[in-house]
Amino acid sequence: MRIAVDIGGTFTDLVAVNDSGQLFRSKSLTTPDDLARGIQECLSAATIDVASASFFVHGSTVTINAVLERKGARTGLITTKGFRDVYEIGRGNRPEGYNLFFKRPVPLVPRDLRLEVDERLYATGEVLKPLESWDVNNHTYDASFGTDNFDFLLSGVPNLVANQDPAPYLPEYHAESDVFERVNLAQAKHNDAIAAVLVWGLAERTQRLAPRQTRAELDQLIRKTKLDEQMKAFGQWEAWMAGKRAVPPP
Repeated sequence: MRIAVDIGGTFTDLVAVNDSGQLFRSKSLTTPDDLARGIQECLSAATIDVASASFFVHGSTVTINAVLERKGARTGLITTKGFRDVYEIGRGNRPEGYNLFFKRPVPLVPRDLRLEVDERLYATGEVLKPLESWDVNNHTYDASFGTDNFDFLLSGVPNLVANQDPAPYLPEYHAESDVFERVNLAQAKHNDAIAAVLVWGLAERTQRLAPRQTRAELDQLIRKTKLDEQMKAFGQWEAWMAGKRAVPPP
């Protein structure tokens, strides 16, 4: 038994042939929430036992549909310094030379999300200028945005953040040393003990460590710490200003 399935935007189609040359066909509505369910419905409608199949292949237009309809995830691009706009310029040609109303397709990655790093390779693949890890991390400003406490901070919950020299912190932030088999177990146990004592102490308190911050206080904190620059770079600023994220405006 050989089975082929095509998952389209509206329908999922199945065609199969057994060892005797008998054809099986079926069709079902595509189930975007669980594409496998649409495939299973096709198999059931064609009365096929997939366990007997020696070949199973499927194709899908789901990805291309997401691209065409602009429904994919917000995407950024990191490229070699000086090549930020090559992605948009492309070949520089004009497919419709006599169309006065011709417009180029809008790039999937907008210019503000195309970032450059100072590195370069020869055409042979040899390294002309190596990529410095610090250069990549420069685009994140600091690690506060990526930490788990970010949404709590925006909700006005007081945060305890240890002072850390950003120079060694950023290049090592979620680096290979975070992988369990490479972590310094003695240091990890030491850190766990400190965290446990701190959390226990906070849990035993009868009063709040600090009052919840107001919208005005958060606005002042965000600008003072330049967190607004990070929020703009990561597309969070408009939602914050519109009151759609965390503490609503007064």
